[in-house]
Amino acid sequence: MEGRPRKKAMYYQCPARTLAPGSPVLASHPGAVYLREDALQDAVNGWLGHVFDRKNRDRPVAALMDPQEPVIQIGRDAAKKRLSEA
Repeated sequence: MEGRPRKKAMYYQCPARTLAPGSPVLASHPGAVYLREDALQDAVNGWLGHVFDRKNRDRPVAALMDPQEPVIQIGRDAAKKRLSEA
């Protein structure tokens, strides 16, 4: 997603050309998706405010700090395999 002013408003754009080649998402992704910022700004800000509210802060911080080594390792192994095949 990239932000871009358009017709006196801010839009977020997700052009299909920015997706990774061969991505399974490409089959169902439209050529471009435009989303006007003011249509979701209050909802997103409210959600972020709730998630990081003092009474809820421990949970998202723990999730962000949770080690994800198995996922990273899988990604490394896949990258090494693709490199060796190339």
